[in-house]
Amino acid sequence: LKITAEEVNFLIHQYLEETGYKHTAFTFRFESNIHKSPYNESHVPPGLLLMYLEKALLLLQMETHLDKDDEIVVCNQPFTLLNPHMCPSKIPSIEQEKGMSGDPSKRVQPFIYNPSLKGGIQGSV
Repeated sequence: LKITAEEVNFLIHQYLEETGYKHTAFTFRFESNIHKSPYNESHVPPGLLLMYLEKALLLLQMETHLDKDDEIVVCNQPFTLLNPHMCPSKIPSIEQEKGMSGDPSKRVQPFIYNPSLKGGIQGSV
């Protein structure tokens, strides 16, 4: 896995353009030398930076909410980019609350990224 500063700068510049920060995008373009970059002519889908951030946050959320048996732990606390996540450690999973831990058909389904859905998240919590 390799992420270069040039790639990140390109995605940031595209985000600034898409969200209407034209002057900031113009300044950033020249300060970061994107205009000299081979990515300058690349066509990337709109919203790619946000999609990557969403996927990264989703992966962190999933990792945070797996118990020792790789079961999803139910947590109603918000999970955001900038705020620390405070997940109460004593929250039982839905399976434990309903006594269903032995029945695989009734287990909580993990989150699945689906870009066709608004927000890209599918699954149960």
